[in-house]
Amino acid sequence: MQNVISVDNMRKSDKYTIDNITPSKDLMLRAGKSVYNSVKWYGKAAIICGTGNNGGDGYILALEMAKNNIECEII
Repeated sequence: MQNVISVDNMRKSDKYTIDNITPSKDLMLRAGKSVYNSVKWYGKAAIICGTGNNGGDGYILALEMAKNNIECEII
């Protein structure tokens, strides 16, 4: 598998965007809702959240699922 973007470059891009364009909370909302809208959900789901903004993305995804009566567990 070939890396498309490095971790360092992604961190710098996120920081620039948060500092200059879009607050981190708005980015988390967009990310969580985008994942929710990109999948055809059925049955139960588990969302594994790390720390930081990626964890926030997962919590927004879980919120969207709960709003739509989709059972999920956050790990």
